Amino acid sequence: MRRKGTDKYSFISYNRTKGFYEYDVIDNLHIQSNILVTLDVRQLRKLDWINSERKRIANYYLNELKGIDGLNFLRIPEYTEPNWHIFGVLVNPEDKYWIMDALRAEGIMCNVHYTPLHRNKFYRGLASDEEMPGAVEFYSKLIRLPIYPSLTAEERKCIVDGVKKVFNYD
Repeated sequence: MRRKGTDKYSFISYNRTKGFYEYDVIDNLHIQSNILVTLDVRQLRKLDWINSERKRIANYYLNELKGIDGLNFLRIPEYTEPNWHIFGVLVNPEDKYWIMDALRAEGIMCNVHYTPLHRNKFYRGLASDEEMPGAVEFYSKLIRLPIYPSLTAEERKCIVDGVKKVFNYD
């Protein structure tokens, strides 16, 4: 029940997946303990603060990382207000895993995100990469940088400095 249909061991231990959640069975987590409900309620009370901190960090990244060759940002339509649950950057697909390894060597825990579902064990065979070219292309470029409300100014600066170092940007 805890794993929600995912292979957590693979997520943690298999270096090539870089955070790929593999769905391998039908499963749902419907029952939440009283302790988790209490934590959720406390988190909901801080939701405005959490979202404002994430937005502040995202704006810092956007300002500090703009203009780096080979690094692009996700397109955010003007009429939207993202909650910045992730901060994704787009890179050259051929360099993605090298970049991730280099960022990790700089102490930046980056990850993949939005893995095409048809590549998961449970959904394999329902579609091919050729049938889902947009999903495959997006996934091949996306890297997720750390963004959470308790990131300190020093940690944010280290992340920006590390990204600039990896991309040879002064």
